[in-house]
Amino acid sequence: MAWLTVSVSRLEGERTFAIVMNASSWEEATDIDYLSTNVEASIVTPEWIVKTYSQRNWVEVFTEKLRDGWG
Repeated sequence: MAWLTVSVSRLEGERTFAIVMNASSWEEATDIDYLSTNVEASIVTPEWIVKTYSQRNWVEVFTEKLRDGWG
């Protein structure tokens, strides 16, 4: 896993990007995942990423319920 903190044009503040590959180089990788967040870089640990990503489904369910009127 690698972290990169960057400024993105048209966005305020810095963003932290976490990059996870199933190989040690871009050329060998067959699966590359990215996570972008505006959370401070010192907070973005592998544990934080797993915990945050595991909540993704519930955020999507909640968003669908809002869109569908809780029907």
